[in-house]
Amino acid sequence: VGAGPRTGRRRRVWLATGAGRTVLASAAAAACGVAPHGPATTADTAAATTVPVRPAVIDRLSAGPLVLEHHPALIIATDHLEFRPSPGARPVRIDGLLGWSALRRLTVVLDGPGRRLHLRPPAAESSTSERNLFWFGLPLVRSAAPDGRPLLLHLDSGAGNTCLTTRGLKRLGSPRTRAGHSTLFVAGGLQRVETRDVDAVVFRLAGWRLEFSRLRAYADRTHLCYS
Repeated sequence: VGAGPRTGRRRRVWLATGAGRTVLASAAAAACGVAPHGPATTADTAAATTVPVRPAVIDRLSAGPLVLEHHPALIIATDHLEFRPSPGARPVRIDGLLGWSALRRLTVVLDGPGRRLHLRPPAAESSTSERNLFWFGLPLVRSAAPDGRPLLLHLDSGAGNTCLTTRGLKRLGSPRTRAGHSTLFVAGGLQRVETRDVDAVVFRLAGWRLEFSRLRAYADRTHLCYS
């Protein structure tokens, strides 16, 4: 990552399919010579909260086979990219987010059991292949309830757990739920939100039957946790 004479600076960034744009922490941006352009604006995080950001352009960004020049990004205060794995845990600071604006130029394979990520140049798509990942303002995958009713899930590699929205619960037949709450670790700090807990959730995804003993559902506006 870098701009001008300071290209080639190595930084660790979070793979975040749920982030629409590439984001740099202010300290990492300064170290890489990436200067902000224009005044600060605000960007949504989750639970209807916002954080100040400044636009910027990265002269050169590379990750595996991905090489982007003059790549637009957002700069956010380093403190706002501080996350806690659990309440009371020591905070973890990251240098940025590799967002969908970069990832959509690659073939991305997430190998969960192998604990590996494969980034490859995009392969030519076969005219007979059936797509199951779409960009519609955010990356969506197509799924289905047990009775065949369609579900659109937000593919968010930055979310720690699979979850639903209240709209998604209705698609599953409005199962009986229990009131609950959850703490979200988002850019800008912690957010405590109300949830609905539901047991024994089943849906299909890419030919697989996924069974969950319990899932949480969030208000539709809490876009961080669509899946």
